[in-house]
Amino acid sequence: MVSKGGFIFTILLFLGLCTANASGQPDPVYERFALADGSLPQKWYAGSGKWQVSDGKLLVDSTSGDAFIFFGSNLWQNYILQVDVTFKKIKNQSRWCSLLFRADSSGKKPFSQFPLRFKSTLNNGAEFAVRREDGWDVRRIARTTANTIIGKTRKLKVIVRGLQVTGFVDGQLVIRSSFCIDRDTGCVGLGASGCIVAFDNFKLTPLEDTSMGSYARRNKPCDIISHRGFS
Repeated sequence: MVSKGGFIFTILLFLGLCTANASGQPDPVYERFALADGSLPQKWYAGSGKWQVSDGKLLVDSTSGDAFIFFGSNLWQNYILQVDVTFKKIKNQSRWCSLLFRADSSGKKPFSQFPLRFKSTLNNGAEFAVRREDGWDVRRIARTTANTIIGKTRKLKVIVRGLQVTGFVDGQLVIRSSFCIDRDTGCVGLGASGCIVAFDNFKLTPLEDTSMGSYARRNKPCDIISHRGFS
């Protein structure tokens, strides 16, 4: 026989679990790509490009065009993403690999990304960019203090919280933006363009859901007023 107090506790626990699931928060993920048969990990969807697991790493050949792979739920809002990247071959020094966020699990646009170019000391060596139907919308650019070397691993990290995006390369803060406004929620993933790259040690750490603030896109006209600024 269940006591009144025990019954109430059970109901509260059930409601708490329902609330947690309704929030859409992901479970922590640590993917080391340890599969031996070359197939993709479960629930990873390759939208474009040639993706396979090889020697314990996720390898992509994007030399013929942009390549993207997606993972997770479209209900996810806030998270920390981390991954190790190693360039194996490049078409030219401006080619890049990336972390994807606020994406659609079927690959539909728009989706956001934090890319790192091979020559990352360029003015746009790292970016916060959004892939829209009409092309790329680059909202922040930055450079790193050191370039990439073929075969040497670099570490990418991005924190997505509300409208805020913060990007790191090898522990160095390089990108900060308050214009992650295209999707309130979205899955995650990886990308590459014009190169062969190995990804490893993919980590996703969930963060609490937040209010999206006041930068949501409007479906009505608005006035734009500008000024030259202080001369």
